[in-house]
Amino acid sequence: MKELIIKTQKEFDKVKDFEGYIYVEGGTYDNPIIIKKSFNQAYLVIRANSYAELRESSHAELFGESTVSA
Repeated sequence: MKELIIKTQKEFDKVKDFEGYIYVEGGTYDNPIIIKKSFNQAYLVIRANSYAELRESSHAELFGESTVSA
């Protein structure tokens, strides 16, 4: 299965249709990565002390000391 590592909002915004694992390893408390979409064939994982904000129909699994606001 394919893997994609995202460290910035710009990288995440470029992702369209993806099949595999998307690992979010970026964002800060004051500047979280905003996730406003869900993927039919991708598994979104927030990990490695990352900060993300989930909006609309998005969903993710958290690992490590990651933080998500909804």
